[in-house]
Amino acid sequence: MPAKRQPFRLTKPQQERYLQFLREGNERGLAADLVFGTDNPMIRMRVREFIDRTPEFEERVLDAEVEAGELVKKKMFDTAMGGNVTAMRSYLELKGAAEFPERRGRPRKPEPEPPEGAFDDLGADVVSLNQRRR
Repeated sequence: MPAKRQPFRLTKPQQERYLQFLREGNERGLAADLVFGTDNPMIRMRVREFIDRTPEFEERVLDAEVEAGELVKKKMFDTAMGGNVTAMRSYLELKGAAEFPERRGRPRKPEPEPPEGAFDDLGADVVSLNQRRR
């Protein structure tokens, strides 16, 4: 009868390295590869099992993933404040989605039609362009 396999464990230094790789934005599988210096699916599976068996470490893993997301959001904010219009727009969309989750996926309300005669003083060219858009 084969000997029973001992449960896989991450040592404290391995746990800290794994968490640091997560804080840097790496996915869990890649973080496991980086800790062990290998591209072995068996190692990834055993790390996943260790996380599932160790609730306190699982909580630290989740915290590290949140920290990575917060770091990205902070860098996006800094880039937006530096004048990058794309970053501004992305940050505001991200912030809006977080602050107003009930609006996700809902179409925007159509803009109201301008009142009759609103474009009379702009000239015929602008009026005809506006009518083509409808």
